[in-house]
Amino acid sequence: MRNICKIVFLTLIVGCISVQSDGDVYDYTYENQDNWGDKYEQCGADDPYSPRDIQTALSIPKLERSLVFLKFDLPATVEAYNTGNFIELKFTGLILPQIIFYDVIYTCDKMRIHNRHNGAPSSEHSFDGKKGDMEFQYYCHNEIHGTVAVAVLAKIDLNIKVGVLASLVNIVGNCIVPGVRITAIVQPGIFLNLINRSDFYYYTGCETSPPCQAPITFIVMAGMRGIAQADVDILALLCDANGKQIGTNCRKQNNSHGEIIHVIPQ
Repeated sequence: MRNICKIVFLTLIVGCISVQSDGDVYDYTYENQDNWGDKYEQCGADDPYSPRDIQTALSIPKLERSLVFLKFDLPATVEAYNTGNFIELKFTGLILPQIIFYDVIYTCDKMRIHNRHNGAPSSEHSFDGKKGDMEFQYYCHNEIHGTVAVAVLAKIDLNIKVGVLASLVNIVGNCIVPGVRITAIVQPGIFLNLINRSDFYYYTGCETSPPCQAPITFIVMAGMRGIAQADVDILALLCDANGKQIGTNCRKQNNSHGEIIHVIPQ
């Protein structure tokens, strides 16, 4: 293990950074996702399934209270690493972000970033067939009620010049070595700023990568957040465990099962 401890004057990170070489590298690829079920039984199931295309006209509207986001506006300690498929940030500090969904508190332990490759839009979910350039997924848990995943789709906005993720990836170069962990303190408000809408859709689905944990409630925030071109460009250079640029990190959609609820806050 090697440690780098310094003050980093960047948009996203301030604090002490620790770089370790013992992170997890996942034993699957998205190119062979049709075979995930051979090792991970739940990945071979059609129901429940994620991701999906959110067909807005077919969703069921409900007037409910909005989601409540707790501690998303506070500094957060994270471990960021390239799994060989995507960037994952694990929340490791004493202060963990939480959400309240139907009066139940869920504590978030990680965020995954699914990003654009080879010029093609690369969010996992979509709205009426239209994908974003990136998708952020927060995974949050409650011991009794299980797991809720909150997905935020993002699209390049050329008016945004300073990227929120570029500095994180640049810490160890344009191509993070799979398995290397970076521990850092994230500035207040970064994660809350990624969630920009009050209305949302939800359905019963599953984790979008092995072991495809199910069932979970997948919440997809309405609309798309603007991100900088720099965020997309740098993440597109990530390498897999073989040192090659990652081709894709999005699971195929399946829209054949279950209703989608559109919550319109009162």
